[in-house]
Amino acid sequence: QVHEFMTRRWGEERVAVTCTTIHFRERAAFRETAKVFGYSDEQVSEILDSHKSRTKRIDDSEIRRLWELSGRIKGKPRFLGQHPGGVLITNDSIHRHVACEYSGGEKNRKITQVDMHNGIDELGLIKFDILGNGSLSVLRDALQQLEDAGSPDPNVWDLEKCYADPKVKDVIRKGRTKDIFYIESPAQRRLNQKAQAETFEEITITSSLVRPAGSKDTQTFVERERKRKQGIRDWEFVHPAVEPILWETHDVCAFQEDVTKICHQVAGLSFKQADRIRKMMNSQHEG
Repeated sequence: QVHEFMTRRWGEERVAVTCTTIHFRERAAFRETAKVFGYSDEQVSEILDSHKSRTKRIDDSEIRRLWELSGRIKGKPRFLGQHPGGVLITNDSIHRHVACEYSGGEKNRKITQVDMHNGIDELGLIKFDILGNGSLSVLRDALQQLEDAGSPDPNVWDLEKCYADPKVKDVIRKGRTKDIFYIESPAQRRLNQKAQAETFEEITITSSLVRPAGSKDTQTFVERERKRKQGIRDWEFVHPAVEPILWETHDVCAFQEDVTKICHQVAGLSFKQADRIRKMMNSQHEG
């Protein structure tokens, strides 16, 4: 429904789903290579199973040759898929920027022929992510139950009121947020308890630090956040230039944007150069 709304709002000529490039993995590469040499699906499955379990090694020079050949296409593009939520919107005809094709099937959506890592980003185009949120359905049902029971409307859309509600803060601070979108995982709830997070800004920081890339700095942030709430600031910033950037996170890089800002502020790089550094640090852009 959201995709259809965006298409109506900005026009079919300006909207397309971004593609994802599916690459050959080891088993798929071997399967396709073996088929070229006339092996049936059953034979290929037997070979792959024996290779995986290592209980029965098939010692055959032709099969060894198949593994060698399949290694040449491993990691190569296999086919295009649709991004689960990525939508590209341009200010004029999308065909002036990227090549597109149609997915076929009932929806037959227009999809780009380049993905985020091989064209869209370099072209300076913007991808919007349409993501489903099951909590909205829970919220809708809860509000309907209150209405059916004749209870007063709690006006949950008054966000400022919700932010200031002591009961809301207490629930977050105590980690009682199971089944609440974005702060529901056990790790997130534990971290919010340790850091005594209760505001939107604090949750934004902890939700970034709880990810693997930020795990090594999590304890540092928690210790300093606790001290801050006691009126104590006994740490020094690694460099004076990063103080305004990392003030809220207590000299800890919590966001990818922190890397870009630091490279720009400290090293004097342009934002474009700094963003390239950020991408190189991202696991998806290694090398």
